Amino acid sequence: MSRLLILVLLTVSLFAQQRPITPFFDASVRCIPGPNSPDCAAPEDHITFQPRPVAPSVSVHRLAHKVPSKARKAWNRAVDAAATGRPHQIVALLDEAIAQDAEFADALHMRGLFAFQSKDFSRAAELLDRAARLDNANPVFLADAAVGQLSVRNPVAAERHARAALRLNPLQPRALAVLNNLKP
Repeated sequence: MSRLLILVLLTVSLFAQQRPITPFFDASVRCIPGPNSPDCAAPEDHITFQPRPVAPSVSVHRLAHKVPSKARKAWNRAVDAAATGRPHQIVALLDEAIAQDAEFADALHMRGLFAFQSKDFSRAAELLDRAARLDNANPVFLADAAVGQLSVRNPVAAERHARAALRLNPLQPRALAVLNNLKP
């Protein structure tokens, strides 16, 4: 079993253990106007809304796709290079991982972020879009793809990716920023 799958399963397990599902509002402090509650002003003043818990999701691609060992090794070397702060080596290793496996969504996403950072917006938009299409259950990938599409002035695709990210995580900040940027 790959280290990534074990990490995902462990994260999901820990998330499930530590995050109890809470209601959308606390009904115990709800004020209902009537003859027995004269000092009750308005019920909506006393309802405390809580955000819906966001459960992690895993795409079919992530579960079904087996990353070849050469691509995984290049990815691991890129992670080691990132720890020492060598961006040119990271980019080369990510390119090597993508050359070994064109459907390695994590490598495509990370390489797209590096392209965006170096202001190669068309390349970034292409890579981030490919990563988001492969792993369409990852709100971060979708939100970053929305930013990439916005940077190449493709508002239709940017909005589509941002809305897909918000369906998975209603509080995704980059997706919200893209939609706010698209407002007339």
